[in-house]
Amino acid sequence: MTETTAGPQVSRTTLIALLIVFVGPLALAIVLFAFRDRLPIPAADTVGELIEPLIPMPDLHPRPLSAAPVPEPMLRAHWTLLYLTTDGCDLRCQANLFKMRQVRLLVGRDRARVERLLLVSGPVAAGAVDEITGRYPRLPVVALDSADRQVLERTLGPELGDRIYIVDPLGNAMMRYPTDVPAKGLLKDLKHLLKVSQIG
Repeated sequence: MTETTAGPQVSRTTLIALLIVFVGPLALAIVLFAFRDRLPIPAADTVGELIEPLIPMPDLHPRPLSAAPVPEPMLRAHWTLLYLTTDGCDLRCQANLFKMRQVRLLVGRDRARVERLLLVSGPVAAGAVDEITGRYPRLPVVALDSADRQVLERTLGPELGDRIYIVDPLGNAMMRYPTDVPAKGLLKDLKHLLKVSQIG
């Protein structure tokens, strides 16, 4: 008698276990989607500020200030570490250019997928440009005229000064950093983007 009752009991348990394994994740996904606005979803594990929604960068017509070739099309086809400065390049700017160069080198075999660009949207002395290009001969340096600067302000906001942006290969500004961001944090975010993305 014991053997006959044990058989159906084991089958029922196995059936319930199989239902939990196969239907459970689907049910959980449906519940999470239905109550996504009420659930405390943890913030993305990034150091920089994720720009949501992504901001498509406008078509700009900058004037090259350095001998380094500007990638064509600019801010497309590669991941770009973009540094924006409005008043030349002081010590803080120089420190961030060094940081960007080191971060690009440290991504290792993916470095060919990453470009750097210094975009100057204000007056800059010729001596300052010579100093920058002397230290970073492969860094493209470009200047915006007042019309392009207004376009950029409408796109990214009026506070353009001294920030680092990551622009994706489709030309979208997707992450923004203050100038005091540690190189380790910038590298971590960039490595993650290069790992999960198949573009660029």
